[in-house]
Amino acid sequence: MLREQALIEDCRNGQKQAFGQLVEPLLSKAYRTALGILGSGHLAEDAVQNALLEAYTTIMNQKKFTNFNAWFNRLVISRSLDLARKHFKEVNNTYNIEDYEPSNLNEPPGILLRNEQFKEFQDMIYTLNVNQRIVLTLYYFQEYTIEEIAGLLHTNTNTIKTRLSRARKNLQKKFLMGIHNEGGIHNGG
Repeated sequence: MLREQALIEDCRNGQKQAFGQLVEPLLSKAYRTALGILGSGHLAEDAVQNALLEAYTTIMNQKKFTNFNAWFNRLVISRSLDLARKHFKEVNNTYNIEDYEPSNLNEPPGILLRNEQFKEFQDMIYTLNVNQRIVLTLYYFQEYTIEEIAGLLHTNTNTIKTRLSRARKNLQKKFLMGIHNEGGIHNGG
């Protein structure tokens, strides 16, 4: 916290590298959060960029922060939601993890299999509607509580619980359909 406050003050005092040092450790998580909400690498980059610009402006306007990291993460979520609303019909539900994660062909086979299974799981998530995708991302990948998600999305906890339940059911259906389509489940004869 002290380092965070010192970097904020350095930024306000015109030290250009201070802002980069402040936000650089947060960028990977910010991008993953935005990507989880938006399902598009390009939109996720836009959301993070918008959050960075707003964060810099807010710092320079002398806002006091008790926890910059938490504030910045909420800002990324808000900017991602703004873009999701704006581009709801344009969000590309096809997802290619290679857009942001380099493949490493030297990995052991067990790790490659787990990575492939994770990619398939993420592909299933990106076929859900945006409200279900947002709730899953915030709950499972960012580890927010239902109450925190309700606060971020300005809705009640029952709505979040319903979206989470529907998302789980839809993922379960998609998973079972995938097993069936691969010949893992046979119908009788």
